Amino acid sequence: MSLARTRFALRGRRITQLLMALGLPRDELYALKIEPPRKHFWARYDEYELHDLLVRAHEAYRQRIKLAHPDRGGSVGEAAALNNCWKRVREMFKRRGVEL
Repeated sequence: MSLARTRFALRGRRITQLLMALGLPRDELYALKIEPPRKHFWARYDEYELHDLLVRAHEAYRQRIKLAHPDRGGSVGEAAALNNCWKRVREMFKRRGVEL
């Protein structure tokens, strides 16, 4: 997949889809916060939980990029997709005031 196509494909993705693409398990994103079932992602977590989630996402990204990097035998397309996904996640968290 080309870099331009990867960027376009990530634009409409939800934050939960992006976090799962980075390697966070689905049950980590949904199992703990069930109280109001229809609350959107950003309202489910307070600032500290969001920061913790961003740290875990960064760790997951680092593990996956080590395997996907072309210097380690991965493909350029997979590494580019992971990098774009991580960039998008960082931007979405930054808009809400959460940074590493």
